[in-house]
Amino acid sequence: MTKLNFVSLQADGTHLVLSDDAGTTYHLPITPELRQAVRRPMQSPKPNPAPSDGTLRPREIQEMLRAGVSVSDIAAEGKVSEDYVQRFEGPIIAEREWAIQVARECTVGHELGAPTLGEIVVDRLAERGVDTDSLSWNAFRESREPWNVTVEFDAGGKTRTARWRLDMASRSVRALEDEARWLSETDSSSPRARRHVRSFEPDEPPAPSPEETEEPAGATESLLDHLAKNRGRRPEPSPFGDVDELSDPLFGAGDDIPAAHPSRPEEAHDAVVLSFPEREVSEPREDELNIEVERAPKQEKPKRSKKSGRRSVPSWDEIVFGGKSDD
Repeated sequence: MTKLNFVSLQADGTHLVLSDDAGTTYHLPITPELRQAVRRPMQSPKPNPAPSDGTLRPREIQEMLRAGVSVSDIAAEGKVSEDYVQRFEGPIIAEREWAIQVARECTVGHELGAPTLGEIVVDRLAERGVDTDSLSWNAFRESREPWNVTVEFDAGGKTRTARWRLDMASRSVRALEDEARWLSETDSSSPRARRHVRSFEPDEPPAPSPEETEEPAGATESLLDHLAKNRGRRPEPSPFGDVDELSDPLFGAGDDIPAAHPSRPEEAHDAVVLSFPEREVSEPREDELNIEVERAPKQEKPKRSKKSGRRSVPSWDEIVFGGKSDD
């Protein structure tokens, strides 16, 4: 059968110009039947049916691929061809590569400038003498579980695997075994991780030591002894009026300046108690009396009953002249 190719539409629009591989030109008239055949909608091709036994559905195959099962193992378990399984492998491979990329870009530690997982793994393995070009990263997940990211490397004559749990929401990884912890730890106690930890100065000053905060016990004990000695004893009034604050042991100088005349003579340090001379009352002048009387005029006091046994209050004349008024 000769295969014809479309060349163009004839100028009058009644024929199609076709040609074969040899260059021979053909003219095909446009008939109503040809027009109807061209306008008929094209039917989409039917998808290849699943295996007749129905052991594995496409969704189940994708879950197995996402969990890290190889194509050959899935084909053998589902009794299907590997070509059939590979049809569902493309999107799953993209998901796994994306999980690996996110995990390697996660920062390890909370310090400023902390390294990423990919950087610190290469750094630690290089110190161990491992060929970092031969590292094999992989990612898998079981059903709805978080992604697990692994790296395989050869060390000590055998193949080792480190595994982390990836949290997509917080963009963080968590070591699941000793190899992963050794590769991604950032504890400041580890010699290998100290260069990744940024030093800082504490914001708060150090707490004072107990020796610095301890107060001298002498002043406290002296105050307690004084209070215990005078507990329940009523203070005797001083014959010289109110005592100044400076003579009070609680507020004044205390034992530094002893009082010359304490309230109790028997407790005095000196043998002789000095006495003050009596005050001389000078008679006020007449002009001063007039001024004082103008400022404070006398008010008539109501007469009190003489039957009262109380002592009467001295009048103004008694205070000024020192004598008793004639009532």
